[in-house]
Amino acid sequence: MAEVVVIPGLELGKLAVSPWFMAGATALVTACDAVCRRVDAEAGAEQLRLSNAFAASFALVMSLMSLDYVFLQLGQGSWEEIEAVLHPSRGVALGPSEAAAGLRICVMMFAYMVSDLVERVMYSQLDVRMVTHHLACLVGLVLAIGFGHSPVYCVALSISELSTPAVCLFEVIEAEGSRMAKFMDPTGYTLNVVFPVRVAWFSWLCWIWISELQPQDLEGPTRNSLGVGCVVVLTLLNWSWYLQLLIGT
Repeated sequence: MAEVVVIPGLELGKLAVSPWFMAGATALVTACDAVCRRVDAEAGAEQLRLSNAFAASFALVMSLMSLDYVFLQLGQGSWEEIEAVLHPSRGVALGPSEAAAGLRICVMMFAYMVSDLVERVMYSQLDVRMVTHHLACLVGLVLAIGFGHSPVYCVALSISELSTPAVCLFEVIEAEGSRMAKFMDPTGYTLNVVFPVRVAWFSWLCWIWISELQPQDLEGPTRNSLGVGCVVVLTLLNWSWYLQLLIGT
């Protein structure tokens, strides 16, 4: 992958967005998530509706914003343009407004990942794969927000959150058992449709970015190799969840 500096004059380690915006967004999302989880906790151990509704809604909005950014704003609805944007070697440059729009999505995704990670720690829901997923996402997002990498890569991966509402509904169904049993089959069918698309999207992007690594990226840790490493980890995690889904169904 080529080094991509999207903000002219951006220094390494200097935030490309206002730290106040970043802190405010993270605090607001974390507070909303905390309230939802508190309400669910008071309703009973099996109640996960409000927290999952919040997660599903936020993820859906982020996914649609990411789709609009990559496919319409940058790709202009043309598959050739979309491929060019996703291939670093094509040298597609982002203008200041395009970079700013992508970075805003990255900040909101950063807030979402931090909030969920914090709540998982507070409620001792430390699933190894999910924690690893969130940490890999955060590393990639920090590369975009603070180290000059194009936000396109993180935003493109965020499109996969389109499958999150189905995952959240399935979690609620599992927790509530017989009360939600009638929704089990439709949700299972939906997951078996959307999750293969999610895995295929991750795998395709992973292949693109691995194939564009430069020789120097293979000689030692670089920002590019670190970013691609995060994508590899995320791809493997999604494959593991997909295999679990197949075995379970």
